[in-house]
Amino acid sequence: CIRNAAAEELLPRFNAVDIALKADGSIVTEADHAMQNRLLAELGRQFPGFALLGEEMSETGQLAALQSGATGVWVLDPLDGTSNFAIGVLAPLQFLVFAVSLALVEQGRVSLGVVYDPIRDECFHALRGAGAWLNDEPLGKRCPLTPLRRGIAMVDYKRLPGDLARRSGVSGQRLP
Repeated sequence: CIRNAAAEELLPRFNAVDIALKADGSIVTEADHAMQNRLLAELGRQFPGFALLGEEMSETGQLAALQSGATGVWVLDPLDGTSNFAIGVLAPLQFLVFAVSLALVEQGRVSLGVVYDPIRDECFHALRGAGAWLNDEPLGKRCPLTPLRRGIAMVDYKRLPGDLARRSGVSGQRLP
């Protein structure tokens, strides 16, 4: 259901979307809301006993989902990488990365995780105790060949408290 929803809700809006800012300074688009509404409706129909928590829900709605006492809680980021999505084809290829991220939490533990990249049509999913797959091909358990110290990371400083950002070597200014 994620692949179809992304094809119908995200891709037609890619590179043609209005941007708004949330209270925390992060970007939100019509595509975030459309994808969230679509998946929350579909998951609600398919799994009526589970609560649904979406990133774009109000804080009150999120708390209600967490405190619902449901068998499980679907946790959804309908457009993980909204900034990259909003930049569209103007971004260098390495930043043309966004996905739909979904997890199922049961008894306080993640039992299922799904990350779908509609640009590359790559669907990663993992089941607790059963392994992980990329487009239905099992992923191996080998260790990465590149040591962590040679890795590259990116931090979204606008979400860090000023004190932590300063200790990280960034001025206390809000970054765009």
